[in-house]
Amino acid sequence: MQVHYTGGHIPADIEELPGQDYTAFRRGGGVVFVVPPLAMQGGAAFFLSGWWQSGPRVWWADMLQIIDDPALSPRRPRVVSRRILAAGLQQLEGQDYRPVPRLRASE
Repeated sequence: MQVHYTGGHIPADIEELPGQDYTAFRRGGGVVFVVPPLAMQGGAAFFLSGWWQSGPRVWWADMLQIIDDPALSPRRPRVVSRRILAAGLQQLEGQDYRPVPRLRASE
């Protein structure tokens, strides 16, 4: 998924976080952010950052989630990564999973 940013302003559907420096985005010009596709697991949305094969038939999904909850961490927001069995992942309609890297454990 690509998010296009142009025109020296942050789009209205992107919220600024207190204490963060956004001056680089306000200088004008255009920037393209490449964001991993979204997937669901256990009722939560995650970015799918990679597939990982650990055996002949065992695939894992490397997931990233942005957490912005002061009860979980005083440093907000933060990115949490975890690896789950790929079979437990729910792919979402409209997401393109083809560019997600596929890695294999060395034998």
